[in-house]
Amino acid sequence: VSGVSPGTAFIKATAEGRSDSTRVSVLTAPFLSRPFNGEFLTINPMDHDTPEEFVDQNGYFVSSWGERIAAFSSHAGYDFVMPTGVPLIAAVAGTVRLVTANFFCPPLNRNVDQTTVYIQTLRPGGRTYVLRYDHLSRIDVADFQVVTVGTPLGLSGNLGCSGGPHLHFEVDLLPVGFTNFLGAQVDPYGWTGPGVDPWEANPKGTKSHNLWLSGQAPLVRVGYDTIQHPLNGAGTGGGGKAVAIQKFSFTGPDEATNPNVEFVEVVIDTRFYAGATFDLSGHFIKNNNGDRFNFPAGTILRPGTPIRVYTGSGTNSATELYWGRSAVYANLGDCAQLFFPNGTFYLMAVAVACR
Repeated sequence: VSGVSPGTAFIKATAEGRSDSTRVSVLTAPFLSRPFNGEFLTINPMDHDTPEEFVDQNGYFVSSWGERIAAFSSHAGYDFVMPTGVPLIAAVAGTVRLVTANFFCPPLNRNVDQTTVYIQTLRPGGRTYVLRYDHLSRIDVADFQVVTVGTPLGLSGNLGCSGGPHLHFEVDLLPVGFTNFLGAQVDPYGWTGPGVDPWEANPKGTKSHNLWLSGQAPLVRVGYDTIQHPLNGAGTGGGGKAVAIQKFSFTGPDEATNPNVEFVEVVIDTRFYAGATFDLSGHFIKNNNGDRFNFPAGTILRPGTPIRVYTGSGTNSATELYWGRSAVYANLGDCAQLFFPNGTFYLMAVAVACR
């Protein structure tokens, strides 16, 4: 590797008698590791339309892949829906700052107290990034503590400006010389949509690059963990019923070429059903448009073993079924409804709008 100017380098690779060189930017080289283990649905990605929180209320956000999606608009990071108590870890080496604040939370319509874990890291070339972790139920680091990748930070939770257990993960880029965390939000997944990133074109914005190291980026599947969703408590959803829709993912990156980012996951709700099995034969799932997926004969649910219905193509198994369709759920509002074989409504999971 040989430097050629601030922030750039040439990488030369030689193999089998051939030599190739490419110019890379040290400023945008990926550096992030996973902030948690496991995979969790994303209820709100970063809004490239206006990521400054509580600023715009247009009812949608623009995803990193350029689609309009119904969700909480003007959102600065990624909300990963996870139960309280999931271990969170440092995604980069740096210095911890703990900031406790009391502020008005518009979604909850009241003041809240919230402690945020920040990790500030200086990258080669002089760029300073700040990682933000919100809503923790327990914090295991101290102010000004130096951490390395994988250092335990605490446990996920539902504290502060939060309507359900999740992790708000955010990455900000600080202007040179700033140390007060008032930087520009960047999308760690970069911008892959068509044309110019609207946030990059905004005078307050900046360019987003993919900052994840290879194999480290958590999957982005926009949807709901509906066991925790109010509609699946004592209300319209699965309260008191044998079967619950446990997860509902209605969109994600590359949906046009990979419709399997959409899925519905059903499970026996052991809070209300003590049986050893539940026969789903003939039951069906329907979206707002009336598209139907019929569970094949012999589809049997067992406690603790969910069955996931993917929208696209694949090989059916006892726990994974495939609809064989292109994307069927509307990004600006849809639902997955479960019906009895005779057409009687059973329960539903909602992505903003349902009828």
